[in-house]
Amino acid sequence: MSTLLMEKREGKGVGKSRILRLLRRAVEAVDHQRRVAIGKNRNVVLKQVAEEQFEETVESLSGALVPFFNEQGRSMESRLKKTSVSAKETAESLAKKIFDPREWDDELTNVALPPLAVGMAEAAVAHLLTFGIDVRKKKKKATSASAWVEENEEDWDSLVEAFAAMDVPLGILAEIPPWMQQSIATRLTESFQEDYWDAINDTTLGNAETVLRRGLAEGQSINEMATQLREYFLGDDESGKGFRYARARSENIARTESGNALNAARKDSVAQLQEELGDEVPMKQEWLSVLGNTTRASHANLDGVPENKSGMWILGGVEIPWPSHISLPPENRCNCQCTLTIAFGMRESEALRLIEESEERLSV
Repeated sequence: MSTLLMEKREGKGVGKSRILRLLRRAVEAVDHQRRVAIGKNRNVVLKQVAEEQFEETVESLSGALVPFFNEQGRSMESRLKKTSVSAKETAESLAKKIFDPREWDDELTNVALPPLAVGMAEAAVAHLLTFGIDVRKKKKKATSASAWVEENEEDWDSLVEAFAAMDVPLGILAEIPPWMQQSIATRLTESFQEDYWDAINDTTLGNAETVLRRGLAEGQSINEMATQLREYFLGDDESGKGFRYARARSENIARTESGNALNAARKDSVAQLQEELGDEVPMKQEWLSVLGNTTRASHANLDGVPENKSGMWILGGVEIPWPSHISLPPENRCNCQCTLTIAFGMRESEALRLIEESEERLSV
């Protein structure tokens, strides 16, 4: 029985203000239930879209990296055949003669940047579309890097130059608004300044040293070691469908970097929305875990947990702004498919309660 009806039967006087308060609470309760239901349905869609975009970006980035690593292998083989080996030659000194990691850093950036940029743009647009917000431009779609440069000279110049140099069509990148362009450019710049990217080519050098060390120990000739290098870096896998070294490394890098890039774009797109709406529409970004068979327990524990006052989450003792962030150790970063959603109407008190509950679950 409703509070209003009980008070009436008990003979209590019910003033107009009291009735309005009760009605307001009833409306708020119904609205809350409606928002919860809508949120659950939206999250199902978000998970599916996020998983599909993750796999698409992994495939695109991995496909771009395979030829890059193949070319490194060919280059080392060619240089080794032209190199003389002294009696005191070490694997380290010989590897440095045929491979300089820093010579490949710019090319790695140029190869990896386009698929990540496109993936970020698609992730940001799709994320907002899920909430009924379409930020895409409807006219003047640029179809080439040169057209983009002419129309957007003030926007993310370094990214545009990279695309123009490779004659990469911009597609959806030309449709997004300037603030989203700049956000993606900023995040990509931050990412490629990380030591992690240099370490990729350093790892190639280390792998070459391993092959050469074995060759020198066995007394192999230059041609024999060149053959070993080719087999290691360019050898086909058992199915004959590709280069196992290049494919394995490319997929590992792609599955590590894609989540970070896509979630950065999603986080920034909603942050812009939060800034524009201000306190008029309370909202919090929430962690959304896939909750699949391979989901790590610490990631599942954050499912439904909102960002704190600083817009961060704590995963494994590391404070991060989104899932798969580059500051995480490999065990919490690689192949993470968690994403983000929005809890409209969530206030700071409710967010704090949910955060505290997640921390209590970890302490049990």
